[in-house]
Amino acid sequence: MSKRLYTTFQAARLFGVTPDTVLNWIKSGKIPAGRTLGGHYRIRKETLDELLSRIASQDSVEEPTPTRNTFPYCWEFHSQHGKSIEACRSCLVHKTRAKYCYEMNPVPKKLGYIKMFCVTECEDCDYYKYVKKQLSNSRQDPC
Repeated sequence: MSKRLYTTFQAARLFGVTPDTVLNWIKSGKIPAGRTLGGHYRIRKETLDELLSRIASQDSVEEPTPTRNTFPYCWEFHSQHGKSIEACRSCLVHKTRAKYCYEMNPVPKKLGYIKMFCVTECEDCDYYKYVKKQLSNSRQDPC
């Protein structure tokens, strides 16, 4: 069994939320976590894998809510006539509302990240190129 521990920042990137959101989840008891001697929270890899697995196994998925991003999510980028493709709605990226699909690459396929539009590397993806260009125009870091 792996003993890998994640910081709130690392967990936030995995779920596409802010570290404060992860901290709120910990404090509300939604995610069990331990504390370091310095008082920082650490979350076990198995805990995050289990949570991702539960999210991936959900049957119903709500449509995404409007965001402050200046660019669409990957499922919006690849939509057809403004409607998400069925496969996208079953993907972990859509279910977790991950900010950038390419940040989910470390997530095993068995947990629901289907990589439907991944041909080779992220750098070859039209969506990745689009986001990278938008972020460089606004001086934000894509990762």
